[in-house]
Amino acid sequence: MALTPTDKAATASVSLTAKHALLLAVGLRYRRMRSSMLAAIERKRTPAIEFLNGEVVSRGAGHGIATPINARIVDTVWSIARGTLASSRETLDAVCLPDG
Repeated sequence: MALTPTDKAATASVSLTAKHALLLAVGLRYRRMRSSMLAAIERKRTPAIEFLNGEVVSRGAGHGIATPINARIVDTVWSIARGTLASSRETLDAVCLPDG
């Protein structure tokens, strides 16, 4: 779905309109998809966060490398799984933009 030089130069073209329409259709079709981790949390199962970001945190610590974003992600996912935080845009912003 890369834009051609013609698409980039044009403010409106048949090709560009078709690409936008396709992206909208795909977005509408999959708007209710959930990640496997969120699906696990919603089903009250243990999220796989320790196998993903937790591994990065522990290996980083083993090499003396700080991984604060990954650590924040692990803490946040566990908080969501425990029900002390909601899975929301605000929670995502707090993880990604802690000073913002």
